[in-house]
Amino acid sequence: MALDPTEKGWVNFSLGMIFAKIFAAKFLDVPWLMHFKWYAQNYPVGMPSSGSTPDFVGQNPKTAEYHVLEAKGRVGGYSAKVVRDAKLQAQQPITISGVSPTTRIGTLLYRQKKTDLALACEDPDEDDRPTIALTETLETWREYYRLAWALHNLDDTQRTALKSLTGLTIRLVLPVADLVGELMSIDRAGEWHPTVDEIKSWSASHDEIILRMMVDDPVGRRIFADGLEIRYSPPDRKPISLE
Repeated sequence: MALDPTEKGWVNFSLGMIFAKIFAAKFLDVPWLMHFKWYAQNYPVGMPSSGSTPDFVGQNPKTAEYHVLEAKGRVGGYSAKVVRDAKLQAQQPITISGVSPTTRIGTLLYRQKKTDLALACEDPDEDDRPTIALTETLETWREYYRLAWALHNLDDTQRTALKSLTGLTIRLVLPVADLVGELMSIDRAGEWHPTVDEIKSWSASHDEIILRMMVDDPVGRRIFADGLEIRYSPPDRKPISLE
């Protein structure tokens, strides 16, 4: 890949986050991951004076357990030091709406060969640093679904343009689309918990069905446990004449 070191670093950083989300969905039954930094930037959170914080916070809708993940990605092979760094960031004591996470996982995406990817993960115990208290709110859920909701509501012209350019059609499945619509329309003083509980209930009751569909459905269609449906077909790009 003809990329400079900065570009390679960004690619591996992005792949590390993508594989952390795949790991969380497959092994922890966590459909939703929210960036820790988003919590910290949008709500008054007591941040530590030193040390790094993890990347993601997510929840299993069946058990209501929270999980914390730190995602690393590197160009080279396995690195014990990078795994230690990931573990240290994941170890940060955190609560979410008063609940301590069940796991704090550090992950590392690395290359075994030039073309093979591998993922290492460890769940260290928390340490004795001061606890960071996060709060789940209406805006937490709005932020997660904001982009998906915008893509779901593209008009026909916009949807055709997106498909022509990328080959992608992105929607939310029913009834998740209706529930997300409710979340987006609730005023800040409104009661949002029942709507979120319905989304979690849908996800908890569909995860096994969705995994089966991912095996049996055509390659170009996938439905995920957060309610997102993605369809792909090769984009129909017409050659551009320079004349």
